[in-house]
Amino acid sequence: WDTDDKIGITIDETTYTFDRTDEASESKTATFEYGEGEPELPTLTAGEYTFTYPASGKAALASQTGTKGDLKAYHYMEATFTVTDGQNWDALPGLSFETKVAIVKLTLTNEAFKSESVTEVTLKSAEATYTATGTFTGSDADGSIVVYLAVEPASLTDCIITAICETKTYEAGLSGKALEASKLYRVSKTMETYIDLSP
Repeated sequence: WDTDDKIGITIDETTYTFDRTDEASESKTATFEYGEGEPELPTLTAGEYTFTYPASGKAALASQTGTKGDLKAYHYMEATFTVTDGQNWDALPGLSFETKVAIVKLTLTNEAFKSESVTEVTLKSAEATYTATGTFTGSDADGSIVVYLAVEPASLTDCIITAICETKTYEAGLSGKALEASKLYRVSKTMETYIDLSP
């Protein structure tokens, strides 16, 4: 948690934002209070309510940084609570949030990556394309890089992984896979050169 974290409660298509009020720490718990200037909270009536984190919705998954540290920006979590007659906000129980994205850890290897910078990695399927743009320096030992991507849960088919290093693009195929939310998938591939972009 960070002090700029927010939790959004979406009710009847309106999102009510709760701000983190206690100090940032490694604690598993955090205190949130309803922000000033927000719409008046509605009275709870019987029904199912959706709680989302972050409050403003998830960041676009198509373009990412590819680092483990930045995965938080692409997490989207959701909790639901079924209200019965007579309950109010004070009676709201603790909520268990479920991650709605899958994480793919790509370990890509090529001798040409040793001590060199890979500047873009793309996972493309028939259903979606995810691109990590950054600086991924190849290991001196085996020329491997590691890239993390948050992916919409789905059955991916006809997958191609590409990596751009210097003036060359490298490619590897990936068999179709059904990705489930909140799970980590490890993929290791040896990359092959398929296009030289040099003049």
